[in-house]
Amino acid sequence: GTSASCVMVPRSCMFLLCVSLLLCWFSSVSHGARIVQSLDVGWKVNSLTYNTSCTNPSNSTFPVDLTNTQCYGLNQATKANTAEACAQACCESAGCAIWQWCTPGKSCAPASSCWIGLSDECHPVSGWVGRGRPGPPRPSPVDCDTPFCMPSYNDNSWAQRNVPHDFVIEGKFGPQNDQSHGFLPHGQAWYRHHFSVSSALSNQAFTLQFDGVYRDSIVWLNGKLVGQHQSGYTSFNLVVTSLLKFGGADNVLVVFADATHDEGWWYEGGGIYRHGWLVSTSP
Repeated sequence: GTSASCVMVPRSCMFLLCVSLLLCWFSSVSHGARIVQSLDVGWKVNSLTYNTSCTNPSNSTFPVDLTNTQCYGLNQATKANTAEACAQACCESAGCAIWQWCTPGKSCAPASSCWIGLSDECHPVSGWVGRGRPGPPRPSPVDCDTPFCMPSYNDNSWAQRNVPHDFVIEGKFGPQNDQSHGFLPHGQAWYRHHFSVSSALSNQAFTLQFDGVYRDSIVWLNGKLVGQHQSGYTSFNLVVTSLLKFGGADNVLVVFADATHDEGWWYEGGGIYRHGWLVSTSP
């Protein structure tokens, strides 16, 4: 092991220690001090879902006719055993935009099965009956053009949470929801965070670091688009040096998290489910 090697060859260990110290010194001289500020505490959260009190859905509820059409990427609603029950399951499921039922005796398969959810890939297949409605609206990845990402928006009525946070687990359990998702509805959420930065750091370079946001996210700072990230399982960094305010001024960080699409077939949750950081370094 390493310790045994150090006992037998102390000069080699001393050499490695000197090299490590030299590299650390070179890094500090070349890149300056690195200051990491946690952004975990004091977020305001507003989660968005469809109205789950829907009853007796009609064609006006689902205006898009999907007869003889099969959509891919949906989740099976095993509790629904009729086309009417299938429509009801989708109507009550937050984030569901499409329901489809395989009519027994037709060429579709599996027969008498109900599938609900979101999909952007549909093809003609006879035997399916179903309908669709627009999916949950998403903001555009541009400088803020909707109230929730504007710095002046009053978020006092939003729930206060710390991150890591999973907004999906706070939803309503129901048999109409996807079994592999823990019978919890999918959805979207807005996160807002207010913070200040000392004027003593105004000559530093700043980066936002998110260790994980599920699933597709868009980030704004002080009303300006910072960037977007389309994966729930990878961290990401965003440069924000030119967008920060200093000297006690209020900085408003906004994150939109869209968890309406799955990446796996297990419970995945949604939101800022890992730590967030503001990292400053000497330019």
